[in-house]
Amino acid sequence: MASASMLSNGNGIHTAPTSPLHVPEHDLVRFVDVANKVADAAGEIIRKYFRNKFEILDKDDSSPVTIADQSAEETMVSIISEKFPSHAIYGEEKGWRSREKRADYVWVLDPIDGTKSFITGKPLFGTLIALLQNGRPILGIIDQPVLRERWIGISGKGTTLNGQQVSTRTCATLSQAYMYTTSPHLFSGDAEEAFIRVRSKVKIPLYGCDCYAYALLASGFVDLVIESGLKPYDFLALIPVIEGAGGVITDWKGHPLSWEASPSSLPRSFNVVAAGDKQIHQQALDSLQWKFDMEKRGKKHSNLRLHQHHHHHSFLSSMASPTTLLIFIFLAFSFSLTPASSQPASSTFTFIPKDNILIDCGADTPYNLPDGRRFKSDPESNSFLKATDELKATDTQALVTSPIYTSCRIFMQEAKYSFHISQPGFHWLRLHFFPVKTDVFDLQKATFSVTTDKYVLLHNFNFNNNDKPILKEYLLNITEEKITLTFSPLKNSAAFINGIELVSAPDRLIFDTGSALFPVGEFSGLSNYAFQAIHRLNNGGPLITPTNDTLGRTWVPDQPFLTHQELAKTASVATNVIKFPQNTPTISPLIAPHTVYASVSEMGDAQVNTPNFNVSWKFDVDTSFSYLIRLHFCDIVSKGLNELYFNVFVNEKMAIPNLDLSAITGALAVPYYKDIVVNASLMSDGLTIQIGPAQADGGNANAILNGIEVMKMSNSVDSLDGEFGVDGQKEGGSNRGTVAAVGFAMMFGAFVGLGAMVVKWHKRPQDWQKRNSFSSWLLPLHAGDNSFSKNSMGSHKSMFNSSTMGLGRYFSFAELQEATKNWDNSVIIGVGGFGNVYLAVIDDGTQVAVKRGNPNSEQGITEFQTEIQMLSKLRHRHLVSLIGYCDENDEMILVYEYMANGPFRDHLYGKNLPPLSWKQRLEISIGAARGLHYLHTGTNQGIIHRDVKTTNILLDENFTAKVSDFGLSKDAPMGQGHVSTAVKGSFGYLDPEYFRRQQLTDKSDVYSFGVVLLEVLCARAPLNPQLPREQVNLADWAMQWKRKGLLDKIIDPALVGTINPESMKKFAEAAEKCLADYGVDRPSMGDVLWNLEYALQLQDAFTQGKSEDETKPCPTPTTPTPPSLPPTVPTTSESQPSPRPEINVNPSVENKPIEDHSGTAMFAQFANLSGR
Repeated sequence: MASASMLSNGNGIHTAPTSPLHVPEHDLVRFVDVANKVADAAGEIIRKYFRNKFEILDKDDSSPVTIADQSAEETMVSIISEKFPSHAIYGEEKGWRSREKRADYVWVLDPIDGTKSFITGKPLFGTLIALLQNGRPILGIIDQPVLRERWIGISGKGTTLNGQQVSTRTCATLSQAYMYTTSPHLFSGDAEEAFIRVRSKVKIPLYGCDCYAYALLASGFVDLVIESGLKPYDFLALIPVIEGAGGVITDWKGHPLSWEASPSSLPRSFNVVAAGDKQIHQQALDSLQWKFDMEKRGKKHSNLRLHQHHHHHSFLSSMASPTTLLIFIFLAFSFSLTPASSQPASSTFTFIPKDNILIDCGADTPYNLPDGRRFKSDPESNSFLKATDELKATDTQALVTSPIYTSCRIFMQEAKYSFHISQPGFHWLRLHFFPVKTDVFDLQKATFSVTTDKYVLLHNFNFNNNDKPILKEYLLNITEEKITLTFSPLKNSAAFINGIELVSAPDRLIFDTGSALFPVGEFSGLSNYAFQAIHRLNNGGPLITPTNDTLGRTWVPDQPFLTHQELAKTASVATNVIKFPQNTPTISPLIAPHTVYASVSEMGDAQVNTPNFNVSWKFDVDTSFSYLIRLHFCDIVSKGLNELYFNVFVNEKMAIPNLDLSAITGALAVPYYKDIVVNASLMSDGLTIQIGPAQADGGNANAILNGIEVMKMSNSVDSLDGEFGVDGQKEGGSNRGTVAAVGFAMMFGAFVGLGAMVVKWHKRPQDWQKRNSFSSWLLPLHAGDNSFSKNSMGSHKSMFNSSTMGLGRYFSFAELQEATKNWDNSVIIGVGGFGNVYLAVIDDGTQVAVKRGNPNSEQGITEFQTEIQMLSKLRHRHLVSLIGYCDENDEMILVYEYMANGPFRDHLYGKNLPPLSWKQRLEISIGAARGLHYLHTGTNQGIIHRDVKTTNILLDENFTAKVSDFGLSKDAPMGQGHVSTAVKGSFGYLDPEYFRRQQLTDKSDVYSFGVVLLEVLCARAPLNPQLPREQVNLADWAMQWKRKGLLDKIIDPALVGTINPESMKKFAEAAEKCLADYGVDRPSMGDVLWNLEYALQLQDAFTQGKSEDETKPCPTPTTPTPPSLPPTVPTTSESQPSPRPEINVNPSVENKPIEDHSGTAMFAQFANLSGR
């Protein structure tokens, strides 16, 4: 692509279009005007969410997407569709949209290019807008909404930044170039090698920025940008911007970048190189050598088999000479004595276990397996066993696969096998069971448990009339010098064992890290788990017995597990074709034998032009556990490199997107495997693994899988069977005694509740039949004065039973739609990660707040359910009351009492509302403390809020404080001091101990409330990146001044002269105690409440001693006026910090909250920078 007219960047570089544009000037002006409006609208939404709490989802390719991406794209699409109905739109999130079958103009949108930067709070992302005319970009925009920088490239008009013309800079050689790429980790295989060749030659390699790097290049701050795997929506907007500034942008072969957008277009991947100087661009292409490399590789692999055939023919021809024949026989004999180094024979990877204990339990003589392994007899292994009985059974007539199963030891009482461990580390533990017929006990009915010192292996195990032997295979990381196996029969039952194998496993069999399926990321700590092998498949191949496996494992054919066998076909090669990497110790025949990688299941012939289906395997598993899935791959079906691209799904979630084995292994027939951890929460429907084509450009529509291993992972109480640990501890926190006690308490409570209902029935009102609901007076829980009412539309499908859970009134969707004026934006009073909050009027004019969630949000569903369940059991003057809800048609809507004065924060800073007096602030703080104290102590179990902050403390018309937003709340633990859970909350308020240990306690709320108290005192945000480093964090900064005894120097100027020093001292002491580093050193909310009430008493006494004219006026308890526009953000020079912190209270700088909806003030210091 090229820009539209002769342009010069002052460096002697001129570009011209390949053909003239046919866009009337007035149309071009209109296009630019609409594009600016689109960018403005997207920026407003993005700023609202930037550095705020929001939900992060995963797309099919496992890349992240947020509600900001989705909302911004919808807004962009609506504006374009309204202005240009005939234009088509292609958005990153929703793909192709068009009212017409064909369109000359196509808008290509990427609302947030650099979502990871956006998520992590770095303003290095951008909104990309491209307009294509007949497939050619004529307009491109890079918009950075936080820094408010906008690059516009118009074909034929050059490139501007905020209206000022920009151009690239001169750089003659790579050795002087500054180069950007998003991340070196995004390159793989040949692309990585090519990138390294360029990186080694430039002066400075830089990382990060995404599209912002191209903007910096257009402005002359960077010389070169190289990236791999970009989608069309990632680069089309960049072309007019780069070329309009005088730069060059192509693919790695030097070809123009182009993509024909249509309803059938797929966003394939491109490799992109952009440079400000034509010479640098050419030098980069020469170093990449992409065109040469691809041609060389294609030629090499297309001739591979022909070369092998010619070599074989020439070799046989040379055999015609008798002398040569004798030499060949001699060499062949010599090689038969010595393994060839080029063939990775098993001897090269032979593993000799340090521990190798094999026992044939109950057998009188040892048993030797054909592979040379020797199982000790019962007398030989007697020293390992401690048992009160010596019961054995033998049945030589049993129809079993191995003599090991013809004998067993039987235990009527607890028995233990103890083994000394020579070398700590992973060990195989294989337990063999078969119910030998005996007069001692019917072993078909035997029920027993098997445990180690740490792990529960089997809980109440029995054969259940199975007539085939059972092998239980475990992989345990043994760190002690001894391991003890305990067999515990159920009362009046028996335990038995036929054979035991305890064998060392290679150190490199299981690494400590894997890939988490959801949420996507690295899963570390695998060495802390025990595993049970549930399934092990040799895809497309035969049964592999322990004799033929490198570690004594069994691999079964995959056909029985295929959901549709007709969709798959098999392929295989000779095992000597498989070449394990010589210098990669992570992959060897110890991971899986040659035989596994020499066979494959691939997509079958579906008799269609474009195969686009998945091959699926279905497994029955215990859904209460997490699993480690190991997938084995080896490309033995392709004729050359870069022909095979496919996706792998686990439980319908993308596990491996666009897998290119060539890029990973660099050759064909080279093994590769991937470990994926699937959390128990994703196992509700069992386990499904699928492969399907990725539709990558130039690839074949095929997908392969060579082997599958499914391993159960131990749960939180170290159990692999059942919910109780060895010590009786139950998963989730309670032990068996606690369960029994809770069960008794629940039974007792049921009787008490039934008695109360009988009493209440006899005291029922005379007019109870006329009331809307029987439960409105009989049940003790209801929402204020609102009785339960039936949906006017009849029955509804609900995830809750409102009549028994106290959820309040059920609203139909139609009712709420009418009450909110069809969800009119003009009645939105709040926006959050969950959704919008609307002011609505119901029934006789009652104002309510209606929070409508996003039905497609997994996190939203969780928070919706959590909040509705929490509020159903909470009623308190200082907690926001739930009036009702609606879950019709998967909607997630909650209806609350309306809080007329909004969030507490708005009255402290950021909204220019009249300042609250110190007494009012104390009263509001006390109200919030009472609400939190009730949460912690007002229910039997207690509740931890987990998101305490000033925006979650709402004020009614009388400025009464009420705690809100229980979407992240957790029930406090029973029987222990904490809940182990993923860290959630809001930056600036997060308990550092909770963040470090991921253990949540009620003291985490106390810490957050301490930050709230400092906000109350200082009237500034908990985090403000605009300030000098030592002042960014309010808690750290305020405590420094508190320890100096100078806290009065940094308080809200509106409070100066109105606070009793003793009151402030007591208040500050309470805040300081809340912010203690360790939870055990923090007070309870009850103690905090007492200190605040004492501070209020001190303030009242102080106020009474002053005359009325000296008292600071306070706002009257009425609905405040709408907030005015925020003040103009000062320039960088105006906001330079003063040496004295107390002067740094300029509201225009310090008091802009990090979560304020405007969102831009935090980066105001960058406002006048041109790209850096």
